[in-house]
Amino acid sequence: MPTETRAFLVDPNGHAPQAIDEDDFKRIRQYLDLRHSANDEMCEAVHWLLHISTTEKGTDDHEIFKYMVWHYLSDSERDYYAEGVLSGRMKDAHPHVLSDRELEILEWTLKAVRTGGWFADWLERQVQTIATGSHPDDLHPAPLKIAASLVNCIQEFEEQMEAARKMVRLRPDLLFPAPPATPEPAAVSEPPAQPAAKAAKARKPRKRAA
Repeated sequence: MPTETRAFLVDPNGHAPQAIDEDDFKRIRQYLDLRHSANDEMCEAVHWLLHISTTEKGTDDHEIFKYMVWHYLSDSERDYYAEGVLSGRMKDAHPHVLSDRELEILEWTLKAVRTGGWFADWLERQVQTIATGSHPDDLHPAPLKIAASLVNCIQEFEEQMEAARKMVRLRPDLLFPAPPATPEPAAVSEPPAQPAAKAAKARKPRKRAA
């Protein structure tokens, strides 16, 4: 019966040998290949990730991602000034490095979109048309065109409001349900009447003996 092959990790002085399995050896080998490669930026990022994972206990993947983004934006050796990063999860989606002004505008826009409502829907359509439009009028819309889209949006909004008012007139109970009826207090029952005490009979006087 073949025995399981083991490897050992030993410190430079030959002390404290630690047995490692095949998967551990593979991971260490990958790190060593990266450590001795010419990809200094990748190696620095891995070093930073290892540092965070060992010093910040209980850190989840979301926190680790934030640490990595912070490390990326804090690189003082870059030729450009970056304040934020916009990225997707698709492989062909390259991250967009944002300036301070771009990050501020996008944060405002994100808050406006997340509030919902007619403005968020209108803004979504306008920005999508500008970003994906193929005609010059779509890529660089004139103020009059934007105003015309607002007129259509106002008309649609008023139609929705009128439909809501009609529904309220027909079924006010859906919007203003009747309050639950307050139960009346239970009537206090009177104690049963006690039978009237019988009147004591008058005693006849005794006759005196002759």
